[in-house]
Amino acid sequence: MTYKRRALQALTKADLLELARQLELDAVARMTVDEVRGVVARSRRATLDKILPLLSRDGLKAVCAELGLATEGRERQPIVERILAPVQGKSEEEEAEPEPPAAPEVGAKVGAAGGQVQMWQSFRVRRSASQVEPLVFVAEFKYPEPGRYRVAARVTDVFGNDGIATVNVEVR
Repeated sequence: MTYKRRALQALTKADLLELARQLELDAVARMTVDEVRGVVARSRRATLDKILPLLSRDGLKAVCAELGLATEGRERQPIVERILAPVQGKSEEEEAEPEPPAAPEVGAKVGAAGGQVQMWQSFRVRRSASQVEPLVFVAEFKYPEPGRYRVAARVTDVFGNDGIATVNVEVR
């Protein structure tokens, strides 16, 4: 875990969303706190020297506590300098967040690199209060070679609630 990500661990979702807004990053309220933290952590625009001055004194003290630094002090600037001291002189590449793994190719076998591949989607609509289409979905896919694959089905309702099921499939 990078120093920047460790520092961001101390912040609440509201703090992270406000940082993302002020730094013009693509983060929205429906994201989980870990997703918002990831957006801020991966951003090259959101360096610690730009993030820390935007935080309140209490936020800075929480970051100090998370990093194992002294939390005393009334003025913000000495606290910011204390947090930045361990990374002063390091290049951005030395502290850079590693890129997330690339999504697997279509039909990737079980055990291949992680990620999601969206292949197909279908929607069911209510015709009237008493008429609902049956929940029957058919999706066809031709696997590139025989082997063991994992298939996932995800269902999301109109309110954003979702469920997912996975099953292993043996292709011969």
